[in-house]
Amino acid sequence: MTFDPTWLALREPYDHAVRDPDLTRAFVDALGEAPELIDLGSGTGSNLRYLAPYLPSAQRWICVDHDPQLLARLEMTKPATADVMVEQLDLAKGLESLRLRPGMGVTSAALLDLTSAAWLDRLARHCRDTAVLMTLSFDGRVIWDPIDPADAAITMAFCRHQGSDKGFGPALGPDAADYFVESLEHAGHRVRVATSDWVFGPADESILSAMVDGIAQAAGEFDPDLPLDAWRARRLLEIQTSALSLTVGHLDLLGLPECLGLPE
Repeated sequence: MTFDPTWLALREPYDHAVRDPDLTRAFVDALGEAPELIDLGSGTGSNLRYLAPYLPSAQRWICVDHDPQLLARLEMTKPATADVMVEQLDLAKGLESLRLRPGMGVTSAALLDLTSAAWLDRLARHCRDTAVLMTLSFDGRVIWDPIDPADAAITMAFCRHQGSDKGFGPALGPDAADYFVESLEHAGHRVRVATSDWVFGPADESILSAMVDGIAQAAGEFDPDLPLDAWRARRLLEIQTSALSLTVGHLDLLGLPECLGLPE
C-alpha cells in the first residue's frame, strides 16, 4: 500500500512531538560517532528528519520504500547534514536483500502495525546484530471526548480493518508492537517500550477532520452497515464548535543486542 503525501505532511509535526526522547537518545548512543542507519518504509522522510538532528554529522542513511514518488520527495527535503541514499524496494519480498552489519541501526515510523507476524519474525532475525528503533505503532486505543453511542462499534470495525493485508500478509494491526517485542527478545535483544500517543484538541481541526474521515472510511470497508454518515456528521460538527478531542494510542520500542546492553 502507499500513502498520500498530504496526509504524511499533516501528521509529521504530531509524530515528532510525541516520540519518546529517552528511547531516541539511547538508540543514538548505541550507534557511535559515525552512525549508519537503514530506515524502513521511509515515505517522504519524516523519520530521517526527526532523527538527523540527534545524530553526529558523519551519519549515513539508506532510506527504503516501495513508492518512487515518495522517495523523490524525500530526496528534495533531506537534511543537508546527512549522507542519504534512497532505495526502492518491496520490503515484503526483499527484506533480506538489505545488508546489515553489526553496529548499524534499523529504524522505522508507523510501519509495524501494517505488517504480519511472519514478516516481523523475519525482521527480528535479520536485525539480530543491530540496534532497532521502531516508533508510532498503533496499539488499538482510540479515545473520543465526548463519547458517542456509535464509537465502540466503529472503533472495533476500524481495528479489525487494520488487520487486513497491507502487502505484508495479514496485518497484526494493534497487536504488532507487542508481537515484535517478543520476536526481538527471542532474537537476543533487550527491549524497552514507551507510549507515543497522539492527543488532538480544538486547535487541531485539520488532523481531527482527517481522522474522522479516515476512521469512517476504514470502518465502512469492514462493516458497511454501521451508522457512519450520522456519526461522521456529529463528529465534524463537534470539530467546528471546538468540542471534540481525540487520543490515539501508539507505542515506540527500542531493541538493542545484548552485547550493547540497554540503558536503565
